[in-house]
Amino acid sequence: MVAWPQHGDQKVNAEIVEKAGLGIWERNWGWADQAELVCGEEIGEKIREVMEDEKLREKAKKVGEEARKATKIGGKSEKVLKELLELLQ
Repeated sequence: MVAWPQHGDQKVNAEIVEKAGLGIWERNWGWADQAELVCGEEIGEKIREVMEDEKLREKAKKVGEEARKATKIGGKSEKVLKELLELLQ
């Protein structure tokens, strides 16, 4: 993921993505009212950089596998949702 936060909690989200090793936060592009005009070629370069980074690819693959496990029938997501529904009854 290439993060370019603009408003609200997006800065926090961009930092989390970067620290988790799932992408980069392009700080040079600015924030909110200080955001710079960025050309498509520059954005394309950053996307290529992320897509070619083997560490990022491996990390994303692992996260994807864990998400698939969690969302399967009987997975963690289903269990947590059932617990929540029980609490609300």
